[in-house]
Amino acid sequence: MRNSKTRTMVLCALMMALVAVLTAVASVPLGIIPGAYVHPGDSLIFVAGYLLGPLCGAAVGGLGSALADMTLQAYLYVIPTLLVKALMGYLVGLAFRKNGLYGHWGRALALMLAAGLCMVAGYGVYEGFAFGWGLAITSLPFNLLQAGLSIVLGAAVIAMLEKVPWVNSLRASRAQRPR
Repeated sequence: MRNSKTRTMVLCALMMALVAVLTAVASVPLGIIPGAYVHPGDSLIFVAGYLLGPLCGAAVGGLGSALADMTLQAYLYVIPTLLVKALMGYLVGLAFRKNGLYGHWGRALALMLAAGLCMVAGYGVYEGFAFGWGLAITSLPFNLLQAGLSIVLGAAVIAMLEKVPWVNSLRASRAQRPR
């Protein structure tokens, strides 16, 4: 694909599908809250933000994760997931907008942690109002675990991707486009 916008849209749609599939296939139900589960799909939201920037990161996070909720029949979570994961993808995309991971490990991981904590806080507030604060507090360690594992997995994948010349040219072409 020669057209940069077309390539970005195709990669964004592909990443949405990957987030939805990985989340749906590798999810582990919590059992303490109806429809709640943990999964590694958030790691791909970090990768999408890194590769494609804040807007695609938001689309991948929000739409891909909400689609997984619909697939898993976790309908109570579709709207909160759409909002929380979109914010997460947007923040990660902003974090990686100008810099890659190498040479900026501390900053990149801190921003990934901030995005993960936004996810934990967002679900905590939603679950508190929807199911009661006792259940929200009970699910807190699982949300923290999901955020932590997703940061580790996402950072590992991003570190590998930074060594791929095609990825570097994709990021360079995105950085040169006017905003």
